[in-house]
Amino acid sequence: MLDLTTLVWTIVFSPDTPDNTLPGTDIRVIPEPRYFHTASNHRNESIVVFGGLSPAIEESSGERCVDDLAVFDLARREWRIPRIPQGAELPPKRYAHVAAISRDRLIIAGGELRSNGMKSTPENLLDLHVFDIPTEKWIFKRTFGTAEDHIGYYRSVMAAAPYNPTSYPVNNPEEEDRLLDAADNLYQQIPASKLSSEPSSPTTSFRSRSGSLENLNQSPEERRPSRGNLNAIPETESSESEPYVFVYSTRQRNAREITRVLMKIHAPQSDNFGIEDFSNLLPQRGGNVPLKFPYGDIIGDWLVYCGTIPNQKPVDVPGRPRSTSTPPTLKPAQFHILALHLPTQQFKLVDVGNVFLTGSWNRGIVWHNENSFVVFGHVGMDMNTDYSMRRSNFNHIIIVDLEVFGIYAPPKLTTPAFAKGLALTLLNRKEFSDMDIETKDHYRFHVNSRILAHRWPMFTEVLNSCLYGSPYVENTRRPSVSSTLTLSNPMLPISERPRVLFLPLRHDHTQAFLEYVYTDSLPTQIDIPTLCALMVLSKRYAPGLERLGDLVSDVLHRQLNEGNAWQIIEAAAFSGRTGLQIQAMLVMRMAADLRAQAHKKRQELRKIESSTTLQNGDSEGTATNAVANVTQQQGSNGPGVGESFSGSSANASRNSSQVGESSSGVVIPPVS
Repeated sequence: MLDLTTLVWTIVFSPDTPDNTLPGTDIRVIPEPRYFHTASNHRNESIVVFGGLSPAIEESSGERCVDDLAVFDLARREWRIPRIPQGAELPPKRYAHVAAISRDRLIIAGGELRSNGMKSTPENLLDLHVFDIPTEKWIFKRTFGTAEDHIGYYRSVMAAAPYNPTSYPVNNPEEEDRLLDAADNLYQQIPASKLSSEPSSPTTSFRSRSGSLENLNQSPEERRPSRGNLNAIPETESSESEPYVFVYSTRQRNAREITRVLMKIHAPQSDNFGIEDFSNLLPQRGGNVPLKFPYGDIIGDWLVYCGTIPNQKPVDVPGRPRSTSTPPTLKPAQFHILALHLPTQQFKLVDVGNVFLTGSWNRGIVWHNENSFVVFGHVGMDMNTDYSMRRSNFNHIIIVDLEVFGIYAPPKLTTPAFAKGLALTLLNRKEFSDMDIETKDHYRFHVNSRILAHRWPMFTEVLNSCLYGSPYVENTRRPSVSSTLTLSNPMLPISERPRVLFLPLRHDHTQAFLEYVYTDSLPTQIDIPTLCALMVLSKRYAPGLERLGDLVSDVLHRQLNEGNAWQIIEAAAFSGRTGLQIQAMLVMRMAADLRAQAHKKRQELRKIESSTTLQNGDSEGTATNAVANVTQQQGSNGPGVGESFSGSSANASRNSSQVGESSSGVVIPPVS
């Protein structure tokens, strides 16, 4: 096992250890050695191994396929062989197949079968089987793929999408009761007389679903908020939140034609789970050469995978006969990282320069926590030799920051709509506050110190350093967090504590920050300067505001263009967001290159115009026609000057999602 933070390998199991035996016996529970099998991670708790090729029992028979399944417990560091009931239908023996785990169920598909060992002809398997891990039973089987697809380890990758609901899970009474109890506690602390008599306090409670207002002149028990007071809760969970399993496979039929397959498998919760084919949406010609032995996973909306292109003979081009004087030279083996944007079926090459040109690189995994791709190999080995020997190296690693290429996992949705509405109500109503926050432009916000102390870990320290004002002001309210905060003067009575916290921020930046603290999400409308200020704030008052930085970074990635890149570069540099900073710099560089190309084309048009005028002696008609002809030719062959210049923003955005923008701010689309 490799610890990616320390880059130290640790042996978690060795076949030479005497443990791992059946209770009361000397029989060791160790699966037989194999290769071309699958090993799938289950909840970071165990590794499920299935199939593969094992050594021959007899020398004359050769290697054999197996159909057994073994589970390695990472906590206990021991193997477990599930007991399959007698007579249960098992998947056919196979090797070089693909597998993934979705919602505690192992899915295997494709692969090959050799009935009489390696000396027999391989048979491509066209099936899919589902194994339920908790009950340790094979439950479903389906036909999958065609004979021309050749789904398997040689050219296919299977990955399960992370379970990120696009809407908050419904039918969650525990969460609703928790929020309602919290609101009830706040209600009990406010006397009814104060709510009805204080001029600055509204006399109404939460809005009901019908929009009517409820009177607060009731007993405390009657004033308790009910489910009817909350905003409408989604009736059903969005189907887009389902953890799909994607299978991507390529096959090169000839030198000029590549067949690509993209299948979407719904979570196999029943026997009639769906399988969708998106192969017709993928480009079938041109593009990248199919990668052999691909490895990959899904991060965000991207299927990121890596693989090897073995040494190849030069492609014969029709009409260009190859020279017979010199023998054809083989192209060197190559290693590439590709990304497929699943919503749009568009490919992106993760170009890291000359890093993979030397050495042998053959395996890679996605490091979700760091938005990175980890590649294993050896800097001193030859890729062609290792490919022919089917050898993998783990001596050296390369870590690629995928955020630089706009590939990352967006923050998860944590707050339901009804809870967000409740939190904003608490923020906007003065009777729920016990102190104020003053901004540098002399605006004041009424806040609750308990909420800030709970949601903002640095609130205590900031409160100690930024409090000002006299504690002897009439009609003042005091922070009620004496039990949770450690003030600079802990002996100071609550009645004598200052009630104003100064933040060196503008009022609009403070408003957005407080909405995040109360709702754990960003406001719906927010502009780029406010986003940049929040990103710097998340670093300044760290730790504890990492989620705020992630939310802001996600929006800035999608809003990035040549017009705001300079602002994002500065904010990303101050907040330590290296991936976002580099991507913004690349956008500015790309935009500068496009402007230089447009300027060069203008200069060429001017030279043509002046030379045509001198040759014909006509300063109006002939020169104008010549320039029009040149412009028409460029329009037919490619984008013209105006098109190139105006299209720089779209190209520079590097496939970022476009969001509507207005004078009041930017409308942020919901995080998926």
